[in-house]
Amino acid sequence: MAVVVFAGAAAASGPGYRRHTVPGQGVSLLLPTSWKSLTARQAKELLAPGEFERENPQFAAFVALMRRSDSPLKLIAFDPIPLDDFATNANVVALPLKGPVPLSAYEEELIREARSIGASHLAAAVVHLPAGAAVRLTYRLPIKSKGHVFSTATTQYAFPRPTRSVVVTYTTIPKAASTYAPIFATSARSIRFGT
Repeated sequence: MAVVVFAGAAAASGPGYRRHTVPGQGVSLLLPTSWKSLTARQAKELLAPGEFERENPQFAAFVALMRRSDSPLKLIAFDPIPLDDFATNANVVALPLKGPVPLSAYEEELIREARSIGASHLAAAVVHLPAGAAVRLTYRLPIKSKGHVFSTATTQYAFPRPTRSVVVTYTTIPKAASTYAPIFATSARSIRFGT
């Protein structure tokens, strides 16, 4: 419980933020300066195999995915202070699109995908952020870890760009959702697209 109070105090006092640029994707966003982060380029070029995974075992599967040449996962960042053995995190996924997609069709596909992975408490809405129109999804997702199943609280902002889909996902545990909500909202408002 002390960890939740500490995280809540940090959120209330407003953590410092640092801009993270996702190499080769033309997207950047602010995340708390205390969070650790890793881009796909760093996973492939800078880290000795196993180094990051040893220090952050909960993210080993993500790093393995990021090291693949066809990986859609371009950035992962996380709060190094876990809550109930879960590291609150954010990630950026980019996938190619065959061309412009109507926002309504894009939203329907995102909802279908969320349901296919077992999402519950699903809510979707089109929102307008400084980076443009996005589909905002919120949902709960069951996760199996260390022999037990628990729930996560996820908020996604999905942007249908002209040639790709860019999805920024924020995940924490339900009891910490209100603590992290202002951090996630600040980060989402900071998303920028450029060359």
